[in-house]
Amino acid sequence: MKHDVICKQVGASLRRSVSLLSEPAIQDTLIKLIEIQDPYTKTDVLSFISRLHISNPPSPLINLLLIRLCDENEDARMTACETLMNLDEKAATNHVINKLVTVALGDENKKVRMSACEALGKIGEKAANNDVINSLVTVALGDQDPYVKWSAYQALEKMGEKAATKDVINSLVTVALGDGTAVVRRSACQALEKIGEKAATDDVINRLVTVALRDGDDTVRRGACEALEKMGEKAATNDLINRLVTALGDENDAVSMSACEALGKMGEKTATNDVINSLMTITLMDENGGVRRSACEALGNLHEKVAANDVINRLVTALWDENDVVKRSACEALEAMGRKAAATDVINSLMTVALGDENGGIRWSAVKALGNMGGKAATNDVINSLLTAVGDENDNVRCSACEALGNLHEKVATNDVIKRLVTAL
Repeated sequence: MKHDVICKQVGASLRRSVSLLSEPAIQDTLIKLIEIQDPYTKTDVLSFISRLHISNPPSPLINLLLIRLCDENEDARMTACETLMNLDEKAATNHVINKLVTVALGDENKKVRMSACEALGKIGEKAANNDVINSLVTVALGDQDPYVKWSAYQALEKMGEKAATKDVINSLVTVALGDGTAVVRRSACQALEKIGEKAATDDVINRLVTVALRDGDDTVRRGACEALEKMGEKAATNDLINRLVTALGDENDAVSMSACEALGKMGEKTATNDVINSLMTITLMDENGGVRRSACEALGNLHEKVAANDVINRLVTALWDENDVVKRSACEALEAMGRKAAATDVINSLMTVALGDENGGIRWSAVKALGNMGGKAATNDVINSLLTAVGDENDNVRCSACEALGNLHEKVATNDVIKRLVTAL
């Protein structure tokens, strides 16, 4: 199409004025443009229309796009898929979905097949019938191009629970996790993560533990941790817990963080000495602030089972970490432990942080932790610290300080405290 600058300006104007795209004159013009037979112009026109995101497209426009799925020009076929993908969801009729499956998914060109997968994924659950799911599984299992396989698994993932059939799960576990391309293996993990507990069978867990967690690609190992995290307590076997503890020391920080998060979400089965000791070590010693933060969060999630003195002492030490997100996570972990963590050293450290840290989010977390520690925290020093926090410049700190004082009940109901609270209003 000539005059690219003009086309860009026209397209931008049409996107800003969505109502114009519903005008019959505009739609008739777009239809006439699609009918142009010159291969280069045809592709440019389809590309132009694909960027307009037309709501309530007329039937003649949709029918012409479906015809272009059989065009002799492969770029026109690919762009027709992209245009159908970007139309309003009202255009995702059974007829359109059927054409994407029966025509575009079987195209000889890999880019067209990828675009068909992407279009079906964009349509999502509305396209998730048996024929579509079976066709995507066939593509995922049999296509020669790894990126087409990846696109098929991505489409299945976006279709949600409707696509969580035994055939799909079996395909993900037996074929995709062993694929020669990392992007396909990673996509399989992502799809299993999306399916969650429904996929938490012995076979699936075993493959994730023995294959994906040992993968040579760090994005696959991370994906395995994230999938196992979503499966929760159902996945918490001894072998899995041991493998996740090993993954805590992964050379890739993102994998280590994901392993921490998975252990923190699997319930009391993971609160073993090995897990707790490993998380405590990471809390203090890992070089990466994100990993230290994730370890604090995991300890906080396991709060009822790990509120021992050693763990609490490590979390108190983490309150002085150089990294703000670590300090905040340590506060949140101590808050989760509540009364069990209400020792004098803990309370004093939280008071110091609540009043003195430069970061408002950390002060807020420290105040909330103090408010969750019960009667042991109702000392004059704590009450005075919370009253000081009532005057903090940060709204969240002020609100939480008031709530914390309320949690201490009658011990703070003195004339002086009430007077200062009223003054703060």
